[in-house]
Amino acid sequence: MYRNSLLDACVLKPQFDQFNNLYTLMITPNGYKKVPFTPMQFLDMELKQHGSSLKGAKEAEKAVLKSNSVNPIMIPRSPLVHIWFPTEAMRNSGHCMYFALHHVENVKPYMENHSIAVLTNYEEIKVPV
Repeated sequence: MYRNSLLDACVLKPQFDQFNNLYTLMITPNGYKKVPFTPMQFLDMELKQHGSSLKGAKEAEKAVLKSNSVNPIMIPRSPLVHIWFPTEAMRNSGHCMYFALHHVENVKPYMENHSIAVLTNYEEIKVPV
């Protein structure tokens, strides 16, 4: 049910409800959707549809990039591979947003420790970097 939604997703943004429960605000070219999973759970569900898991994807990225820092997550899809970039370490699940590379049009400097990601739908999102 949410699998088809992730295909068009631009950003997975963690949010907290009034009871301090973490959920995902999915930003799409057509608006916003509230998803009752964390961004990591959402990506893990998608990866499991393709025979992997979030843990497996993180291990693969570490092996390929030889880095323990903030690595992208690759989801193998036809006709193109979806690459999701976290904005910070995944252990910061309440703050870590995930951007779909193919939906990021441009990145502009904003302040000393922030940038603006411009999406393909011209929405601008401030990102701490």
